[in-house]
Amino acid sequence: MNAAAIYHEARTPLCCALDPETLQITLRTGQEVDRVTLIYADPYEAGIAGGEESWQGRRMEMRPAAQLEHCQLWRAVLRPPYRRLRYCFEVGQGGEAWYYYEDGLRFLRGKEDEYDLIINDCTDPLGHAAGLFTKEFYGSCYKALHEDGIMVYQHGSPFFDEDEETCRAMHKKAYRSFPISRVYQAHIPTCPAGYWLFGFASKKYHPIKDFDPKRWNKRGIKTWYYTTHLHRGAFMLPRYVEDLLKEEED
Repeated sequence: MNAAAIYHEARTPLCCALDPETLQITLRTGQEVDRVTLIYADPYEAGIAGGEESWQGRRMEMRPAAQLEHCQLWRAVLRPPYRRLRYCFEVGQGGEAWYYYEDGLRFLRGKEDEYDLIINDCTDPLGHAAGLFTKEFYGSCYKALHEDGIMVYQHGSPFFDEDEETCRAMHKKAYRSFPISRVYQAHIPTCPAGYWLFGFASKKYHPIKDFDPKRWNKRGIKTWYYTTHLHRGAFMLPRYVEDLLKEEED
């Protein structure tokens, strides 16, 4: 199988919204490929965040969409119920099957001054996701962002001793990579102890000092969870969390 011919990026035109509910996903392969399966599901079907991951996904056969001179396009259309999606591809030729997914660390290495915002929604440094928790990854994110860019990311939970070291390591790397690095919290029943942290890293903007609640309120956006009061409160951390983070900054 010609692995070099396989190509996909999770952005237009290979991943695009047909309407507010419908997503179209396209994969390019070589002519020798005879079947492609999209493996997909909600990213949080892995179970309790921070626990043993057992994400399996559902399977959908992708249909041939176009035959080109040296390659072919495969396409699937689906409606993610929560407007979020995790997916990969099973690419087959005869009795052989390859699994294709994005290497986020490798993808960012060649990016510079391209993005306003980077969101890393990976919860645990396990398996192929381990690279998204390295010093190189945070440095690559810094380089890929515009001069006023922002990165937000999953920061784990400091509640249990076995998770504390990962939480510390994440803050240490972000703090040393960005001039502004803060941590905020949320209470999520499916997370360990129901308590979870998120990271905010920025080249320019401080999440509290540069926060403009009047500007937000003028937008008139109805939300079920977020409020400007909650925004401020989310960054008011328990003393033991503040101490833990401070130790990694010194």
